[in-house]
Amino acid sequence: MERVEDIFRNVGKYIKIFTSMNCSDVPTNPGVYAFYLPLKIKADIKSDIINWDKILMGNTDRTFGGEDINFPWETISVDLNRKSQIQINEDSKKLEEYSNNFSNELKFDLYALSIFAPPLYIGKTNNLNRRYNEHLKNTEQSKFKERFELHTKDMGIQIKDLIFACVILDKAIDNVEYSRTIEGLINKLFKPIYGVR
Repeated sequence: MERVEDIFRNVGKYIKIFTSMNCSDVPTNPGVYAFYLPLKIKADIKSDIINWDKILMGNTDRTFGGEDINFPWETISVDLNRKSQIQINEDSKKLEEYSNNFSNELKFDLYALSIFAPPLYIGKTNNLNRRYNEHLKNTEQSKFKERFELHTKDMGIQIKDLIFACVILDKAIDNVEYSRTIEGLINKLFKPIYGVR
C-alpha cells in the first residue's frame, strides 16, 4: 500500500472521472464516488445559470417549515425559503457578451470547472460499476435518480448526464459498520443535496 501522501502524486491511479461518453469504463473496484452537475451551456447563458443554481441548491422553489413555535406569551409560525445567491443583472450582460465573443472558451472553462461544484450525491461501494448502474436504473438500493429527476424534469437534465467521479480504494472492506460510518461522515462533511433521503 502506498503512503497517504502519494494519493495526489499519482492522482490518475486513484481518482477517475466519467461522463456518458466513457461510463462503460467505470471500474469494478471498491471506492467512494460522487455525482456532479456538468456546467454545459444548453440554452442561453442566463437560463442555464438559473437552472444550475436550482439544481445545486435542491431547487429554489421549495418552502420549509410551516411549523408553529409556541411561547407562553404567543405562537409564531415559521416558514423558510431558500433565496438564490445568483443575481442575473449586469453580470448577465457580460456573460452574454462572453458567450458571443468567447463561445468555445466559455463552454470549455465552465465545463472544466464543473468538478469544483458541490457534489450532488456521495456514496461508498465495493463495486463502483455495479453501483453506478444501480443509480441509473433507480433500483430499490438507490432512489437518487428519482429524487434528482423530480427536481430537474423541466430542465432536461437526467442522471445519465451527470459527471461521475470516483476514488478507487485498494481493497474492499467487508465491515458494514465501518463502511456506513465512512459514508455517513463524508455525507455530513460535504452535504450533498440529493443524498438526503
